[in-house]
Amino acid sequence: MILSDKTIKKLVEEQGLITPFDEENLSSNSYDLTLAEDQENFELMPGESTLVVTRETVNLPANVVAKTVSKSSFARCGVSVGDIGGWVDAGYNGQLTLLAVNLGDSAFNLRRINQICQIVFLEADSEAEKTYDGHYQNSVGLRPAWFKKILGKDSIEDKLVDPEYFNKRTDF
Repeated sequence: MILSDKTIKKLVEEQGLITPFDEENLSSNSYDLTLAEDQENFELMPGESTLVVTRETVNLPANVVAKTVSKSSFARCGVSVGDIGGWVDAGYNGQLTLLAVNLGDSAFNLRRINQICQIVFLEADSEAEKTYDGHYQNSVGLRPAWFKKILGKDSIEDKLVDPEYFNKRTDF
């Protein structure tokens, strides 16, 4: 079940679901996330992608998951923010690192629009027994990916890889 504005506000007040919270960013069934203030200029040229981080921290209870999705106005420009890899598991706490992609034919500056994507909250049928406790828990700022050479080649920039965490993984 997708949570309504009333339930989102209740979870913000009781459990700190979104911090900081701005009621103007609340829609009937979603919340508009904003770009962190310490981000550099983000003008995406056609075909370019970059990682961005939200200003907000989300704090999901054990019975709520979330999905980030592009704003429809961005989609009309050929820009996607948060659609790829935008799943947030129950129990997650932290800022969100999202992929922004310009699939359009014109440059697009993310700084021109305050809200970068929407987050939709869904209630699970019960509390999760195993809540999120992975590499990105308690993220502050841009978090690097934990992997580097899964495909046997350096397809990801070194600055986006956390070698310490990568070396601990055995599940690939």
